[in-house]
Parts: sequence; structure tokens; C-alpha cells
Amino acid sequence: MNFFHGKFITIPAYVMVLGWLLLFPLSSIASEPVYAAAIPEPIEAHPRVFATANDRTDLAAKWNAVSGWARIAADRLESDANSSASFLLPKLAYSSASKSTTNESIQARRKLEALAFKYLMDPDANLASGQAAVAGAKDYYESLVLPAAGGSHHIIGRNLLSAAFVYDWCYALLSDEDKSFFIERIERMASQFTEIGYPAFKQSAVTSPGSSEVWLLDLLAAGIAIYDEKPEMYNIVSDFLFEQVFPARDFLYKSGMPYNGVAYGPGKYMFDLWPSWLYRKMGLSDPYQNKTMKDVPYRWLYERRPDGQLLRSGDNYFSTYELPGRYWDNLGDTAYPEYLYQDGLIFTEADRIRPNFSTNDNTIINVQLFALLLRDLTLKPKPVEDIASLPLTRYFGSPIGSMIARTGWGTFSSASTTPKYTSTDVVAEMKIQEWSLNDHAHWDAGSFQLYYKGALAIKSGVYEGKDAAGKGQTYESPHDLNYHKRSIAANTLLIEDKDSLPEKFEYRGTTLSNDGGQRIANNGYQPANLPDLLNPAKGYRTGTVLSHGMQADSNGETLAAPDFSYLKGDITAAYSNHKVSDVKRSFVFLNLKHATIPAALITYDKITATDPSFEKKWLFHSEETPVVNGNRTVIQREEGDYNGKLVNDTMLPSAASADVTPVGGAGNEYLVDGTNYEIFDKNEVNTVEGGTYRVEVSPKTEAATDRFMNVMQVMDVGTTPATPVALETRTPTNSKRHDGVMILDRVVFFAQSGERNSDTLNFTVTNHTYGNLKFLITDMAAGVWCVQLNGGSCSLVRSTKEGGFIDFEGAPGPYTITNYGFNSDITPPSTPNEFKAKSVTENSVTLEWTESRDNLGIKHYEVFRDNVSVGTTEDTSMTVTGLTSGVEYAFKVKAVDLANRASGFSSEVKATPADTERPSVPVNVQANAGGKFIELKWGASTDNVNVTSYDIYEGDTLVVSGVTGTSRILYPTEQLAIHPDQLYRFTVVAKDAAGNQSSARTTFGGGAFSQKDSSIDVWTTSAEYPINSDNVSYIEAEKYRAFGGQWYLINSDSARSEGIYMRSMAASPNDQVFLEYKLNVATAGNYYISLLGKGGSAAPNHMTLRIDNNAASEQHIALPSSTWSWQRTGATFYIPAGSHTLRLLQSRSELDVDKIAISTQTAVPTGLGGTALKPVDSRPPTQPELSYSKQLDTVFKLMWTKSTDNDTSAAPQYEVLMSTGTAEPSSVVMTASSATQFTPSALTLGTRYNFKVRAIDASGNETFSHIIHITPFTP
Repeated sequence: MNFFHGKFITIPAYVMVLGWLLLFPLSSIASEPVYAAAIPEPIEAHPRVFATANDRTDLAAKWNAVSGWARIAADRLESDANSSASFLLPKLAYSSASKSTTNESIQARRKLEALAFKYLMDPDANLASGQAAVAGAKDYYESLVLPAAGGSHHIIGRNLLSAAFVYDWCYALLSDEDKSFFIERIERMASQFTEIGYPAFKQSAVTSPGSSEVWLLDLLAAGIAIYDEKPEMYNIVSDFLFEQVFPARDFLYKSGMPYNGVAYGPGKYMFDLWPSWLYRKMGLSDPYQNKTMKDVPYRWLYERRPDGQLLRSGDNYFSTYELPGRYWDNLGDTAYPEYLYQDGLIFTEADRIRPNFSTNDNTIINVQLFALLLRDLTLKPKPVEDIASLPLTRYFGSPIGSMIARTGWGTFSSASTTPKYTSTDVVAEMKIQEWSLNDHAHWDAGSFQLYYKGALAIKSGVYEGKDAAGKGQTYESPHDLNYHKRSIAANTLLIEDKDSLPEKFEYRGTTLSNDGGQRIANNGYQPANLPDLLNPAKGYRTGTVLSHGMQADSNGETLAAPDFSYLKGDITAAYSNHKVSDVKRSFVFLNLKHATIPAALITYDKITATDPSFEKKWLFHSEETPVVNGNRTVIQREEGDYNGKLVNDTMLPSAASADVTPVGGAGNEYLVDGTNYEIFDKNEVNTVEGGTYRVEVSPKTEAATDRFMNVMQVMDVGTTPATPVALETRTPTNSKRHDGVMILDRVVFFAQSGERNSDTLNFTVTNHTYGNLKFLITDMAAGVWCVQLNGGSCSLVRSTKEGGFIDFEGAPGPYTITNYGFNSDITPPSTPNEFKAKSVTENSVTLEWTESRDNLGIKHYEVFRDNVSVGTTEDTSMTVTGLTSGVEYAFKVKAVDLANRASGFSSEVKATPADTERPSVPVNVQANAGGKFIELKWGASTDNVNVTSYDIYEGDTLVVSGVTGTSRILYPTEQLAIHPDQLYRFTVVAKDAAGNQSSARTTFGGGAFSQKDSSIDVWTTSAEYPINSDNVSYIEAEKYRAFGGQWYLINSDSARSEGIYMRSMAASPNDQVFLEYKLNVATAGNYYISLLGKGGSAAPNHMTLRIDNNAASEQHIALPSSTWSWQRTGATFYIPAGSHTLRLLQSRSELDVDKIAISTQTAVPTGLGGTALKPVDSRPPTQPELSYSKQLDTVFKLMWTKSTDNDTSAAPQYEVLMSTGTAEPSSVVMTASSATQFTPSALTLGTRYNFKVRAIDASGNETFSHIIHITPFTP
């Protein structure tokens, strides 16, 4: 067991700590105390990376399959294993524009993986394959050159992963020397993630490449592979994942959808699944605790359009490459969620997306290899038609808050994925967007999209724009930042401030256009981790879902084909408080089930600006030119096989009070604040729907508060739309409460105030075209309502807390709606289930349970401790505080509904508070080393209770425990053999009274990542003391350069120099018991040597001194028996200029030496003497590894890895040297700097340039990188 994850906690029955202290339900735990490590360790046996020995039978079955995907995969791996690819890679030199910055060979790497896999599958039959994999990997990684700083993390990561496969799967064939080689190469590759960071993570734990494939797959797999010999990588990675990444993912995936858009979202989701596979394959629990993560692929079903494409969201690059008529493939490098979660319906869709098993070599991962590892032969896809059994509307809740409503599943009516352009399916998305993550997500809270026989209300803009030179650019192009990601490109709301100090939009230090839209959270920077995301000061919160629901039956069960779907949210937070004080948006999607008008989407908005002069705009975007006639706007989609039409009627503001303005056309398609930010059409044929126009609806007169109501009907081109009719509700005192609209046989109302109504309502529908109408009144207080037509009988309907609406059917006429409150509610809520203690501290217990159900809604939950109520909460969790550590408590919970009716109690859970919080990581670890001693100092840790002591590890071996201070001098013991000229890695671990230990790293502080390492690399050097004949040279006796026999540090005498001295412990004198110091004598001469020391109570009390261990010229110094004093040699030593050794040999035990003085003067020092010398450092820093990346045809960025040095007081500096032709680089083009990258001035085409980097330490020692050659060419 390694020390970071060997923390054991004794906790009571019913509780098991796992992950970040998730506790399991009572029923799953034994009745005796259980012990569990805070973070799971890899299983002991190899193999364990994506497979164990138990999987060999299944792997062989797939390998021997006679047909299908398994046969294809096995044949390809067999072909790879037998390929002629060489493991010895050519030397890297840049000689053409297309030349890579790495010499990696995908073919050789695939060959390694194939050979290792064969041995994994059957070690006995495929011994030769395993041996070839090990030998080949040593050749491959010995000759491999990878991009350094700024290089492709994909390339580095896949090579790291391949090394992990060979190490783990062929572990039985590795010698100790082989293991050392692989570990060194694995750690070297990990160190080249310089932009992502390792071991100190530099990016966002919420959303970044680093927290996707690099840490979740490459580093985690490698850490698992080498864990037995070098657990540090797994310690670092698992600490970070369990403490930072997994909690963030559990929060984000509560919505049941990807959080980064249609293109990047699925890819990041796939990477998020790799830890699940890695832990599950070892027989361990899934590291994620979110129950909706398995549902994420269902989002792809709902957003799939009948033409095979997907609704747009976030940064989307699919449309640039996908051709018309294609069923978009969004799986990326799939992690096979259908097999992970054993879901046949998701398997069905995966087969539709990718019906033919891929043999593509140009993917990031080895598709065939992972198929054999993760797929199985038992899971079968369900019939395509089973997709039609899904409800037509699905709500994707917090923290996104999105709803997709459809009118049919014709997209999936057969196994064929041929675009169904004539399908009558309508697909609409309505989105609140409660949190903004920046990165590949957009600032488009409150937006919508609408598809019918073509994209009608579209998400405008594309990922690719033009840079300042007119060339194509994707991420962060002018188009991307000023238009595509912004609110102005979405179907949402703008509030344009026209005062003297308009809002300033900044993105990572760059000022962007003022689009009048939503603010850029935290200036565009990604949240560092979950606490950073939830920090109100950072402004990532953009909205709150206020109401959501669909048509339900009398039992409250949502209908599979609901007539309406409703979503409402408050998106005030998405805008700056400089502009608005209130922004609420409501959506109602009507499945009209009409022969010619299948659906309508209604939006209702209430906006209150801080200044009436701020112009409010309602937006929607189109691919083709809109036709505006008064308050009616018509959009037709007739390109290609499309034939859809959208008719929008602006009901509010009224026709006389509204300006409806189309903006766009040639040269103005992406107009923002007077500038048109052009897109870049990378491919002539594509499926880009960048949009050519937007329609802006705004009030003609200024007012602080405005309301918008727009009714969008969809139909075929040539169809006559219905005419919406405006309605309203009023109270008995004639106060207006709701704005409403009637479209065909549907009537929908929205509260003017934006708040829920509790008063009696009256309204009349006079249109008798339809004998029976379907009513939806939103913004209604939860409870029972009485519906009366023309004073007739009372029909009771209900409004739930979650939905906030009532619906009913009836004839036209006058209606009265009366609030009956909760008097008729006689049904108690369901009992809370899955009640558990999620975590404990020394004085609290956090409880968690599943949501209860009720016909009207849950008012709150009441929690009881030992049968006494401790409070209520509206959430499904509560932290009970003020408890006593070590005392067992019994907890239970009940639900209380809005009528104050209570459910039964949950099952009882017992939990005992215990301190489970780790101390903080010791910081600022420093070291001072001699040849045979190491002094460590560190900053104190903090703890929620108290830090009791520190443990010190060398590597993974505990060498000192129970250190109560913040420093320690280490000298040779049975646990730690210290030798000169060696590298040691020490780690300081803080402990508290409960046995909690600090982690390998801290990852967050002060609003940004500031990882601090509690480890330090220490060289025990053979540096020399500079001896000058003009001065007295003092040496601290404890800072020797070499050691023989039994000498010990004594550090308990504050009267001694630096409080430390040396004591001999050998009873018998011999030449093997000594202290030795290396001297660098500047001038030859005769030197006296004096010692500050004392002897014991018995003779002989003398020290023998030798120069260069020459016994013929040795001298003796007699030490006084009981008092400290300086004693000098009777004669001088002649010491020539240059390097020499001074050796001290004792005559007996208990001789003490504090300080040494060397001088040409006869005078004997007094007191403690002068300041001791610092030894001269003669060791050069380690060699930097130099690489490059091409920026432009004549511009190349040089990058190199940081050098390490034995002198940790100052980091090495770097110089870049250059030459042309065949000359050795000698011209300094970058003077000494701590930078690890440099871009030379524009180079000349066709000229060969040579570069190398010089690393210099504080003592002037230097070392050089290898030379690289660059010859710029025009492609």
C-alpha cells in the first residue's frame, strides 16, 4: 500500500468511505465496522489496464470470432503484429513544410500494441509476441522524439498509453532493468505535457484537454500500470481526479446531456468514460456517482434532425466537413457507452451512426484494439423502431436546463439513415442555460431552435472565421469571438446600452465587440474546478429554471406524445446588472397534431432594464431571406430537398408598437456593432448553416419594462398559416394578470408579472371555430384550482410546484379559475428512498436521499436525529452539524408536501462523526544536502482540527515518522542509506489525530490553480569547499561530503554553530570510520587546520587528519575532555593548488566536532569562528530536450524541457544558439532567460538553420541540448 492512499478510517457500520467520501445505503453494508481507503488503489495483479487475467477467455472468444466486428478487429491487429514497421525510429530534422515535429511512428506503435495484446490474451501461446513487444518498445522509446512545450498532447498521450500497455500486459516478461527503463520513459513523456501540466496541473478541472484524455486516460492508465514500482504517478493523478474532476463531472452531468456543445460535448463525454472503464475492469467501483451520466447518449437521439444532422450548439465543426445527405457521426473516439452501461437502445443508435466497423488508422486511439478490449459479444442492439417508444419531449435539467420537444420519431422509422427530408417531424430546443462554462460553450442563455423540413430558426455563425490576414481560423477567430459564441448569433434577447459608459466585453484580455448581449463570465476564463464554478464572484451562474413540465395524465405521469411542453427560466444573471434587473423567458412548444400545421413554438419575455433608453431586442435567425409584413415574418427553407416554412407573429409589442427589422444579406450576414465578421468556408460542399439574416423585434417607444410574445408556426412551403388571436386574463377587480394567445384549438396564457398567480382569474374565448379547446395557463401557484365555464360545474385541476401551470379542455366561452389551495389534497407524498450518509466530518454528517413524489409538489423534507427533528430543507441533502466525534447517531427523513401532509419515514441510517478531512499539503519544501546528510524544511500544514505530526518518505519508503516540527535532518539509518552523488526524492506528509494524511498535491487556491508539491528532489553532491590562502576558511563539520563508519548528527545544543555538531560512535579506531570534506585550493601553500571540538572522559581524545588520505603526512589534534575549544595542528600541511580531500578519523567514540578552520595563519580561531563556506557546485544541470513547432512558413517556435540542477536555490537559465549551413550553432539569439520557448526572427526560405539550447546554473555549470535543423520551405 502506498502512503498517499493508505489512509484508513475507522467508521461505524452502515458507512463506507469511497471516492470523495461517498457513503452507501444501510442495506449494502455489513453490521461491523468497515475500513476503506479514501481513494481506491489498483488491484495487486497484472494485467490490470483495461483487462485482467479474468478477461482472457472473453478476449480469446472475440479474437476467434468467425465474422463481424470482432473478426475485422482481430484480423487488423494480427496484421499490425506482423507488419514490417521498424521500432528504430529515424532521427528528427525539419526539411520541408510538411515535416512533423516528432518522429513517432503510428504503424510501429500499433505493432507494439498488437504484440502486447496477443500476449495479454494468451501468455503461453504468444510468448514470442510478448518478448517482441518488450524488445521493440525499448528500441522504439529509446529513439522516440516527441513535441516538447506546446506540442500535441494527443501524440504524447498516445505514446504514453502504448508504453503503459506494454508495461502492464507484458509485466511478467520485464526485468528490473526493463521496468526502470519504461518508468523513466513514461515519466519523461508525462513531463512533456508542459501546457496541460504534470505533475502540477495547469488547466481547468471542469473543461479542458488536460482534464479530458490526458489525465483521465493517458496518465491514469500509465499510473495504474507502474503503480507497484512507482506509485507516485497514480497518487498524483488519482488525487486530482477524485478531488477535482469527478465532483465537477457529477455536477455537470446531472443534466443528462453533454455540457460543451454538439461537437465537443460528445468527445469530452467519451473521455470522461475512460476512468469508469479503467476502474470497473479492475473490479472496482465506478468513480462517478452521478446516476444520469449513463443517459447522456439519449441527448443525441433527441437532437437528431430528420435530415441526419444535429441541432447546433456550442462550437460546431461537423458542418464544415460533413456532406449533405450524411447521418452525422458525433461519436468521435468512442468509449462505447452502450457496452459500459449495457444499453441496447444506445447500441442501436451507435450502429446507425457508424454502421461499418472502422479500420481507420488516423484516429487518436487504436479503434480495433479498444473494440476488442471493451466490446462484448452478448449485447445486442434493439430494433430501430423501439426508439419510437421514447417520450417525444425530454427535459435535461440543472445545471443546463434544456428541453427538446419533437412531434415524432420518423427519423428512426427504419434501419436506413437516409435523410428524410419529407418527414413531418418537428424538432425544437428550448434552453435556459443555468451555468456558463466558456470554452466551447456559448453565451446563449434563453435561446431556442426550430426545425421542420429544414432548419428554420437556427443557431447562427460557424466555428471557422477569418483572421486579420483573411485566412481561415477556428477557435478564437474574430468571427468566433465577436459573433459565433455571442448572444447576437442565437435566438435570444439583446439589451443594448446606449449610455455614455456602455458595457465592455472582455475575453482573456482582449476587448470584443459590444453585441448588446450576455456578459462573458469571468472574462472568458474557464472555471478552475467545481468550487470556482460555483463561486458567485466568478459569475458563471447565468440562469435558473423556474418551471418545467409537459402534459400529463390524471396520475401525473407525463404523456408519451404531450400536446404541450413548457419551460421557463430567469436569465437575469446572464446579463450585466449594469443593463437589467429582471429578464424572464417562457417557452411553450405546442404539438398541434394538425394536418398542415404540425407545431408551434411560443416565447414570452419580460425584460426590465436599468435605464429605459436601453434598447431591447428579440432575435431569431434564418438561413434564407425573411419576408417581413407588419408584425408577421415568414421564413422559407427551400434549398435542396428542404421544403419547410416558419411564420412568426409578434403579438407583443403590438403591431403599432413594434419595429420588426431584418438584418443581413451580402456583406452584413454577421454584422455586430458596425463590423461584419466573416466566416471561412473551408470546404466548397458542406452542411454549414451560418445564417444570412436575423430578425430583430424591438419596441418603438422607450420603457423600463417591456414584454415580447412571439408565436412561430411551422408548415410546408405554400401552406396558409393560422392567425393567432390575442387574449388576456383578469382578476375580479379587473387587474390584468396574463397575456395570452389562441392558435388553432390551443389557448396559452403567461403572467404579465412573471410571477406565479394566486388570485381568481376571468377570461373569455369568443372564437367558436373549434368546438373543443385545449387550455394551458402558466405561472399559476401550486395547488388545486377550480375551472368553471359560464358559471357551470367546477372541474378541479392542479398546478404543481415544479410545473406551475394548469391545463384542461373545454368549449369557448367565459371562464373563471378559482384557487382552492390544498384543501382537496388528501394524498401524502411518497417516502424518500435511498437514504444514506454521504460523508462525515469530526462534528457533522451529510445525508442524502432520492426525491419524493407528490401530486402537487414537495414543500420540504424534515430530518430527524435520534427521533428529534433537526430541521427542514427543500433539497435532497442536509448536513447535520454540532455532533460529537465518535458518537453514533441514528437519522431518518420524511417528506412534507404543500398541503403539509407527511410521508412515512425513510429507513434509518446510523453514522458516527469522524474527522475525514485531510490536512493541507506541506508547502515550500526546501533541502540542504551534503554527501551523507540531508536537511529538510517545510511550511506548516493546516487542518480542520489539528495537524499532529509529519511523516517523511524517500520515494515510497517511510523513513521518518512522527516529526512534530517543520524541519528534520536526515542521516544514514537502516531505512535510509544516504550516499554522495545520488538523487533522492523526499515527500513530506502531514497527519492529523484521526490518521488523515495530506494528499500528493493541492490543486486549487485563491481562485486559480496553484498546485504545490510536498516533494523535493535532492542531490547529495560532491561539491568542493573553496580554500583561499588570504582568509580563514570555515567548514561546518556536519556538512561533510563523504562518510565512513558511525558518525551521528547531534542537533540539541543551541550553543553550537547552527545548533548542530558531529559525534563519533565507533569505539575502535580504524580507517573506515571518518568524515571527509572536498577542498578546492586556490593557491598552493602551507595550511594549518583547527578543530572546534571536545573529547570524552577517557583517553585517547584525539582526531587524526589526513590530506588525500595520505597516512604518511597525517597529523593529530588532541581534544579537551569536557569543554569545547579550538585546537590546531602542530604543523602545517602542504596542499598543492587544485582538488583535494580532508579526512577526519576519530580515536574513540564520543568525540565531538563542531567546526573546521583552514588557514595559512598561525592564530587559532576563537568563539564559534567565522561564517562557514558554501561548497562550490561543479555539477551541470540536466540536458534540456529541444523541439519545435511550425507557426508560419518562415516562423518556427523553439521549445525545450526544463533542466533540473542539484542547486535548488536558483533555477537554470537558458540561451539559444544558432548557425546556418553546416556550422555548429554559436551565435546567441536569445540571451540568458528562464523562458522555455523562443521564436527566432522570420527565417529565410531554403536556408538550413541549426539551433541548440545552453542551460546554465547559478555556479556557471552548463550543458547543451541536442542540435535541431530547420530548413523553411513553402508548401
